[in-house]
Amino acid sequence: MNDSLITITKLLNADLEELRKVSREIWFTHYPTIISNEQIQYMLDKMYGTGVIENEIYNQGIFYDKVLHNSELVGYLSYGAEMMDNISYLKLH
Repeated sequence: MNDSLITITKLLNADLEELRKVSREIWFTHYPTIISNEQIQYMLDKMYGTGVIENEIYNQGIFYDKVLHNSELVGYLSYGAEMMDNISYLKLH
């Protein structure tokens, strides 16, 4: 039997720097064969830079959850409702 434990819980302010670290690791591990390192860094700055996540959480109604493997942050998800042409839909990414 596998003793590993995966949990998903709310991301806390104290987790933001770890989320940025994990984001960087994920992007630079999986995307270099698709886009340049410069483009990866641009995307990281645009989506995870200082203040970006905080703005999404506190001003845009976006929620962040963290994925833990045996208490270690290994991933994340964000979601929120958006209005598009007067139709509300859920965005997951």
